[in-house]
Amino acid sequence: MRLLECQDDGSFRLTEDFIGDRAIPPYAILSHTWSQEDKDEVSYNDMQQGTASHKPSYAKIQFSGKQALRDGLRFVWVDTCCIDRPNHSELTEAINSMFNWYKNSAKCYVYLSDVVSEGDRHGHISSPPLWDWAFRNSRWFTRGWTLQELLAPSSVEFFTSDQQCLGDRTSLAPKIHEITGIPLGALNGASYLDFSVDERLEWCRGRMTRRPEDIAYCMLGLFNVHMSLIYGEGKDNAFRRLQEEVNWRQRISNGPSKPSHPAFAPSRALWTVPFGRNKNFVGREPILSRLLDVVSPDADVDDCQRTVLEGLGGIGKTHIALELAHRLREHQPKCSVFWVPAVDAASFENGYRQIATKCQLTEESREEEDGPECVMSLVKDALSQEKWGPWLMIIDNADNTDLVLGVSGLAHHLPFSRKGSILLTTRNHEVTTGLDVPLELIFPVDGLDDNDAAALLGTKLLPRQTKDPTSVQELLALLANLPLAIRQASSYMATTGMTVTKYLAHCQSSPRSFIKLLSKDFEDRYRYKATRNPVATTWLMSFNLLMKEKPLAAKYLRFMCLLSAQEIPMYLLPIAEDELDAEEAIGALKGHAFIDERMDSALFSMHRLVRLATQNWIKTEGDWDACVDEVTNRLIETCPSSQHISSAIWSDYLPHALAALELQGGTRNSTSLLSLTCGVAEGNEIIGKYAMAEQMHHKTLAMRLDTLGEAHPDTLANSNALARTFMKNGKLQDASQLYRKTLTVAKQSLSPMHSITLHTLNEFAVVLQRQGEYKEAENLHRATFSHLTVTLGANHPSTLDSKRNIAYTLRKQGRYREAEALQREVLASTEAVFGTHHPETMQNLNNLASTLLSQGHAEEAESMYRSVMLALVDELGDAHPMTLKSKSNLARTLTSLGKYSQAETMHREALEAMTLVLGTQHPHTLQGMSKLGVSLWRQEKFAEAEGMHREALEIYSSTLGPGHPDTVRALDNLLVTLQSQKKAAEVTRLRSEWEERRRVADREGL
Repeated sequence: MRLLECQDDGSFRLTEDFIGDRAIPPYAILSHTWSQEDKDEVSYNDMQQGTASHKPSYAKIQFSGKQALRDGLRFVWVDTCCIDRPNHSELTEAINSMFNWYKNSAKCYVYLSDVVSEGDRHGHISSPPLWDWAFRNSRWFTRGWTLQELLAPSSVEFFTSDQQCLGDRTSLAPKIHEITGIPLGALNGASYLDFSVDERLEWCRGRMTRRPEDIAYCMLGLFNVHMSLIYGEGKDNAFRRLQEEVNWRQRISNGPSKPSHPAFAPSRALWTVPFGRNKNFVGREPILSRLLDVVSPDADVDDCQRTVLEGLGGIGKTHIALELAHRLREHQPKCSVFWVPAVDAASFENGYRQIATKCQLTEESREEEDGPECVMSLVKDALSQEKWGPWLMIIDNADNTDLVLGVSGLAHHLPFSRKGSILLTTRNHEVTTGLDVPLELIFPVDGLDDNDAAALLGTKLLPRQTKDPTSVQELLALLANLPLAIRQASSYMATTGMTVTKYLAHCQSSPRSFIKLLSKDFEDRYRYKATRNPVATTWLMSFNLLMKEKPLAAKYLRFMCLLSAQEIPMYLLPIAEDELDAEEAIGALKGHAFIDERMDSALFSMHRLVRLATQNWIKTEGDWDACVDEVTNRLIETCPSSQHISSAIWSDYLPHALAALELQGGTRNSTSLLSLTCGVAEGNEIIGKYAMAEQMHHKTLAMRLDTLGEAHPDTLANSNALARTFMKNGKLQDASQLYRKTLTVAKQSLSPMHSITLHTLNEFAVVLQRQGEYKEAENLHRATFSHLTVTLGANHPSTLDSKRNIAYTLRKQGRYREAEALQREVLASTEAVFGTHHPETMQNLNNLASTLLSQGHAEEAESMYRSVMLALVDELGDAHPMTLKSKSNLARTLTSLGKYSQAETMHREALEAMTLVLGTQHPHTLQGMSKLGVSLWRQEKFAEAEGMHREALEIYSSTLGPGHPDTVRALDNLLVTLQSQKKAAEVTRLRSEWEERRRVADREGL
């Protein structure tokens, strides 16, 4: 191990290796994420040759040195430059020792390059802190190597890119637990050895490393094992070697296990299906016919194929698989069929035990060796030998993601033989994708068609019970043609002699009666005895039982019923003390069928009747006001707080916040109500729903005027928010009047130099820009810039924002060279403050490109726009609104260069993504629509361009009003396109029509 010694002049000296008994002095250690390119990091050679300070990443090394000196330490260790990485033996030793190096450090500094501590530049008050979202989404938490760097040291402190300390591992433990799922005990000092192998493996799940093998190598220290590094062996081989090392250590105390199995396969086909053939099976002929063709072991001679029956619980997957097994036995009598229930780990193990018994695989094994792992290994190894084929293995109820795909999941025990085939039934699409099942081998199972559903209903009933066809149809519709529900209803009516008409009347009489009927158990020879019927949703009678036995589940249920009924994200729910408790609570709610989970993400939905009944339960048995307050406070805590996040996050959040606001009539906490309403207003503004944002800002302003008065800073900030919404909604005169009023009050009650006063002045100038008063806007921006430079400093984000605005007004006045010079200054400053690839830096590079394009420097602008787009893809992802807007700008530049085909393709890609991410009514989407229309017009594709401009015009008009500047521009685009087609009469008619629309809107105050 070698260290960096901090010199008095701020430089560093590499020490010699501390080898043997040579004492290592106390040192600090840096934890960070590497740059996109390795060459940007300071290497061992850079330190040796004295060129380290030329690298962009040298700043974080300087930071670690300065912080170490502040903490009384003269030595630091940084992985990029303290290891001679080209030296393979040194790299191997370092990686095998690294966990202990972090463990023995006096301090570990986590440098979060993508987190900034700056407060809201507009002076808004927010909770949680503005860095919270960036912290939770930091790339540092996604990397494999940072796991040991989080857990090994005794002291871990977190710092932003502007070198502000956010706290240490202990103070931030609750947040880190939410982000990573690592138990609080592990974060608060408990030894990692106190946790099982599976738990430690789970901590690394979802993390990434640049080299595939490193996902295994980065966990060596967590398991106290050592391995040679074989880069190029691949992730699977590296992980297999890691598991072998871990398993070897675990087996040492028990001695080696040497399972055996017969040398020869049986001469006849084997059968372990636990159910007889269902004589009342109806329908499903199309899917059975296709399945017989593809699940046969000889359907693919080059692979052991995996096929999936996928659908909701109770849809009939097990019955289809059972009928398939019997039909395959008839068609291929030499094919063995093995049935393995995957309801839980025990049922899966028992299924494998039955196979092992049938195959006589444990006959020679000692009793103490016949454990679960041994049995499953025996079956896997035996069936993987082609001498045991042909065979079909049916794995039923593979619904639990962790059970199937976890580190020790059943997927690891599936045999592979080119004479074998595996069929799974699952309600969980994540299992299907995790098993890498080809699309053509996924068979979705839907409800029965009406004829088959009626046939199934009548299998146990007398003709007199089903003589009313209308009642039969209505009942089947009520039961959604769900086979399990139909069988249950049929069984109940067969037992009682009740007619379908009377049964339907009971179902429709009240939710309580309907639930009571669905709660009736019935004999079903074709389901596992240990499992309860998923249709038996005794929720009204189960509330109190749930409260007693699963209080957290009851708490979640009470919480969810106060949100919107659809797509409730897990992060909105109260934080549980233990992640396992939360999983069990959600499992209990799903087990009761109170909620459904969407297959592709942790989003839950609650049936309308369940929601209403739960609300009623709270009102009669619980504390309504307390529940409403709890939901409100949680929504405030989880409210998105950054303008740089995807509006999709707001779209997920806002329906639930609005639902909670609708229930606020009896709330006792006006402060919470105000905070939540502010969050809803901000969210609607971000996603372009300005009318709703304006309505909410009006409400919050009225509340603040009533409680704080017009001169309070929060009231003034709220007034600015409303004025900003006016401006975005095209109500420029209203915005101007409100800004003038706010500015007067702010100067009198605060001071001309107060941040809110300056912020108001800055936004007022933006309104003047929108009104075309560029010179006056320039003067105001210059005044604001001068004040901000004095009060906040030249490189403060608010100061740079003001400087950027000055450049914008210069560009709009045609003073391109002045604008360009100023924009280059702003760009240099933002690079220094935020970093080269930060979204703020990219925004300024985008502005500079626009100015260059205005001067005719299209090729240089194209290069800049490409840089912006690529950087934003890396930083924010290819679906982020900023990335999509940059793509649209690049396409516009390609149009200017005459690269029409490329431009059109890029415009279409950007517009399609914007529509998906932001929605058709978002301003960015509409701008993309207009730009595509212009690109089509340039190519003389007038008809298509006309359609695009007409669509944009109608949406602009309906959302912003006919007099909004954006609507006017959309109309101009359409008129130009019509003129190009020599449609003079249509141009005249449209002009007249829209002038009338604007007059009507003016009269009605729209």
